[in-house]
Amino acid sequence: MATVQQWLAPLSGKGAREMQRWLAAIRERDLLAVKPALARFDVPTQIVWGTADAFFAPAWAYGLTDLIPGVREVIEVPHAKLFFPAERPADLAEPLLRFWKAL
Repeated sequence: MATVQQWLAPLSGKGAREMQRWLAAIRERDLLAVKPALARFDVPTQIVWGTADAFFAPAWAYGLTDLIPGVREVIEVPHAKLFFPAERPADLAEPLLRFWKAL
């Protein structure tokens, strides 16, 4: 839990207001604007995705595989949420090391 608090600490006070403004300013057209660039991103890519995140379901990872031509594999991390790389680094490091060794 301390790791999550460290990640979120900059979002308190003024940082929280700035983050709220930034999130409120995101429009669908802004996200869609990067779609052509992602469709050209033809480099070896691995997606490591937590299966228990409340905001980003695993279906999003597979949607990215349809968009990004370089995706080689989707690794699902069971019971992992958004901040799992900080909370459970071995669950990220192991598939990344395996991926890099295979390149």
